[in-house]
Amino acid sequence: MLELAPPGTNIAIGLNVRGLLDSPLVKDFAGPGQNLMNIAAPKIAGFDPLKDVDQLLVFFKPDGDKPVTLVVIRGRFDARQMGAGAEKYHDVPVLDSKKDGVLAVLNGDLAIFGERPVVQDAIDRRGSETRLGAELAARIEAAREKYDFWGVGECPQGIGMPGEGADVFRSIDRFSFGAALQQGLEFTAEVHAKSSSDASKLASLLAMIETGIKAQAKDDGTKFEVHAEDGTFRVSASVPEEVLRAQIAAQRTALASALMPAITGEGVAGQAQAGSSRLPESPAAAASDSRNPLPPPLVAPEIDPPPAPVKSASTVPNKRKPEVIKAPNGDTLVLKLPGAK
Repeated sequence: MLELAPPGTNIAIGLNVRGLLDSPLVKDFAGPGQNLMNIAAPKIAGFDPLKDVDQLLVFFKPDGDKPVTLVVIRGRFDARQMGAGAEKYHDVPVLDSKKDGVLAVLNGDLAIFGERPVVQDAIDRRGSETRLGAELAARIEAAREKYDFWGVGECPQGIGMPGEGADVFRSIDRFSFGAALQQGLEFTAEVHAKSSSDASKLASLLAMIETGIKAQAKDDGTKFEVHAEDGTFRVSASVPEEVLRAQIAAQRTALASALMPAITGEGVAGQAQAGSSRLPESPAAAASDSRNPLPPPLVAPEIDPPPAPVKSASTVPNKRKPEVIKAPNGDTLVLKLPGAK
């Protein structure tokens, strides 16, 4: 994989996809992650990212307004099926992924993704020695062996980042980080400042983060530590598995509550006395304890609006009850709670 790195590469990011997908912790909350990966992966016949990908290695070379990026994918690829009808470059099938790049299947267990010129240059480098510096190559190999998600980089001019906080990133000329998610979360990071003044900025930022985390920390085994020496800052953090599981369960409960259409129909009935239509209850809402109903969401499901009320004394909306009203776009219903603006 390292021989494919573009000349001048100084940042590498890696992801152990198979290890993460097989982790019990990830399996407990697999839905969103799987959906995200399916969305991000190129849509190509014969290619299933959740089954066929084991590792991702992203090489990055800053180059002014046109940085060079190459993604190397290790896994299982059916070159014959995936390359059926595709154009070839030096006998390598090159597929247009329709995601601002092309995918080239080098062999049964290796593929690359990027802009066409970058991919073609990588194909030309096959079989040659890596263009990476010896120290950076060694750091990459060490991180791949230890972590599920990791990154290493050397940035003499600092890391270019947009938005607020960019000055802090530009003060870093070398970094590495790694996270493992097998038995709880283990995270380590090391950054080096370009100058003594940059070191002071980093020290202040990390001290503020450490203070905030420790102020909110509970006696549950979670740890966060920062060590500084000669402009190098080392950060380590760990979260026990049981704490992560509790947080995942809490997030699931909060997500379910936010998405649950728990409208009881009492507020709707006042708006729809002229007809017999009623918003359907979700199975989960109907099965919940009526003594502890879930709070209604701010936006109701996208369904046909109830019939307009007849303007009579018996059908004037009660301002002390929830109301369902149409939003300006005409396609959305809004549940207006008592006292709400």
